[in-house]
Formats: sequence, structure tokens, C-alpha cells
Amino acid sequence: MDKTLRLSVSPHIHSGRSTAGIMRDVVISLMPAAIAGTVIFGLRALLVIAVCVASCVLLEAIFNKITKKDLDRLAMRSLFEQSCFSFERMQAVGFAWGMGECFRKIFGNNNDEMAGALKNNLDFINTEPHMAAILQGLIVSMEESHQDRELIHSLKTGLFGPLAGLGDAIWWYTAMPIIAAICCSLAGQGSVLGPIIYIAFWAITAIF
Repeated sequence: MDKTLRLSVSPHIHSGRSTAGIMRDVVISLMPAAIAGTVIFGLRALLVIAVCVASCVLLEAIFNKITKKDLDRLAMRSLFEQSCFSFERMQAVGFAWGMGECFRKIFGNNNDEMAGALKNNLDFINTEPHMAAILQGLIVSMEESHQDRELIHSLKTGLFGPLAGLGDAIWWYTAMPIIAAICCSLAGQGSVLGPIIYIAFWAITAIF
């Protein structure tokens, strides 16, 4: 019997659908009931629905501290992951700095927790820059849900190597050589678009 322990975070079952798509279908499926309730019970039923929706949106805004805007800023900051590169810790300082704003939003004025989260990401890490934001997002998500720091550290240590190999194969051995050949051809024809397109492609793919 295979007794290998496979460690992963939820959800463990996936489909191709997004959360936004599922919730859209839920809203559509509830529309007939909402219309019938309003017709039968009058505007008070519509008022109850409006209050419930407003309450849900407000509570989600309160308890879900990390928003899409925060994750977009994390992706932008991940571009500077290698700005504090060292031979001892490689990308560690830039990697931790990229998550700093999200950690501050999660922990607020609790400097001890903030320091603990940063310290947990200041040891050696060397991964592919495009894939770093994926790992940073996972860490931020686990910190937000107050997962055990040893689990977070183990997950980071176990994933940065495979992500580096995957990122190198996708970007530096496939996508970047192709776009570089195209851009060199443009530059060889005297077009300034060559280097601009190359740099823009790297930056856009790193963010999105």
C-alpha cells in the first residue's frame, strides 16, 4: 500500500469554472424566486432582499482583508523580486518585500505577527520570477486564513524548486526566445519597437 503523504491546501477538487461564473449562475437561478416574492408579498420582500445583499457585501469587505487590488499590487511588487539578490539567500529579501503590504493589511498594527510573517520568508529561495507571484499569492492566502507558519514554510520550500523548473521551461526556454527572435528582427530593421515589445512582454506576463 502506498503510504506516501501528499500535502496540499484546499480546495482539493477543482473544475474549470470560476467563482464569479458560479455566483452569476446562482443569481440568475434566484431571480424567478425574487420576482415571485415581490409580486406576492409586495415591496417589503424586495427590501428584505436588498438588505441581505447589502449586508453580505459589507461583511465580505470587512472580513476579506486582501482584495484584488492588493493582489494586483503584489504582482507589481514581484517585478522587483531580484532587486536585493544575494548569494546567501538569493531572492529572499525581494520575495518577502513583495508581500509586505498584504501582510500589513492582514495584521494591522500587530508588529509581532508582521515580523513573524516576514521572517518566515527571509530564508533561501530561488525561483523563476514569473512564477514567484503565484507562490506569494499562496503564502498571503494562507497567512490571511491564519495557517500554521511551519506549514506555510514547508509549502514554500517544497514548491519554489518545481515552480522554477516549470517557469524556466515555459518562459526562458520557449516564450522568451520566440519573442526575442521577433523583436531582434524588428530591431534589425531599425525599428525601436523591438526592445520596447520585448520589455513590455516580459513585464506584462510577469504581472498577469
